Amino acid sequence: VRFISSSISNKQLVDGGISAGISVYGSVAHELVYMEIPVVLCGKNPHCSYNFFPRARNRAEYRDFLKSCTSVRVTNQNQEEVKSFYYMHNLNRTKSNKELMSNLIEFRNQCNNEKIFNDVDYIKMINEIKKNKEFIVFISELEKIQL
Repeated sequence: VRFISSSISNKQLVDGGISAGISVYGSVAHELVYMEIPVVLCGKNPHCSYNFFPRARNRAEYRDFLKSCTSVRVTNQNQEEVKSFYYMHNLNRTKSNKELMSNLIEFRNQCNNEKIFNDVDYIKMINEIKKNKEFIVFISELEKIQL
């Protein structure tokens, strides 16, 4: 097992000869399958409703998948399921949902990159998120279930 820099793209991995990928939640799962590289999936993740690659449901299955993953071949059917997943997960969104995702990504990037931004910028970003229709619905649903 080799851990690599997050700045290396999945395309670079494929071009470099990667033989399989492992993911719990990451986009690497569907991206590698689309590029004909098998993956080992485990845990609850966005891919659970799709069958482009099996998901390990316990430790024994996980161990078996790890041992055999490099001998598994990606089929056209696997790639077609990836296309379906990608559309439903990334493109099938309302305008309000797309705006919310964009705002949340920008906010996360500002925080994760440790860029220093002032209180005014922070408040402006939070207010953009808070006035989004999708966010308002999400919060109202949370309030109903009393976490």
